[in-house]
Amino acid sequence: VAERFIQKALKLHPTLPATKIAQARLASTRRKYNEALKLLEEVLQQHPSNNVALLHKGTILVHLGKYDDALSALNKTYEMNPRDPDVLLMLGYANAFKGKLREAMKYQEFALTIVEDSTHYLVETVGDIVMADPDLQVVMGRRIVSACEQVLNDHPRDLQLLYRYAQILQVLGKIPEANRPLITMRSI
Repeated sequence: VAERFIQKALKLHPTLPATKIAQARLASTRRKYNEALKLLEEVLQQHPSNNVALLHKGTILVHLGKYDDALSALNKTYEMNPRDPDVLLMLGYANAFKGKLREAMKYQEFALTIVEDSTHYLVETVGDIVMADPDLQVVMGRRIVSACEQVLNDHPRDLQLLYRYAQILQVLGKIPEANRPLITMRSI
């Protein structure tokens, strides 16, 4: 369905950047990253400051493990739109994958102030970075645990959340407490 819609858009507006970006997004969901990058480069040649194209280019480059190139694209869009949670998320991921966990946290903490649901953001995004850095575990560990507990109150049968909660408890050295969510998972 999406492909037919994009084909119709291409016939009506073949040079419209949004059409090529939609094509690139579709290609990247099909893991045709080189094709997607080519389409995004076509957009960026004509519109070098297109935030959407830069964000998608950076995202694809993160998926490909090309973190320096990803950071280059993402930093350009960050300069133009520093309050975009998606840009902040990808800058955090690119830095984290590159091993710069403190830099990653800088972007994630800023994103926490602007995302719609900071509790979920803590659990789903920031928690991964915190688990990878012992110093961050000391500073942010309890906050992540508290966020997990809060979300679990609303979603007590969420297996992924229960597992994440057990993980952070284990990383923080709370092994007996970590067993509770694991036992709960077995009973679901």
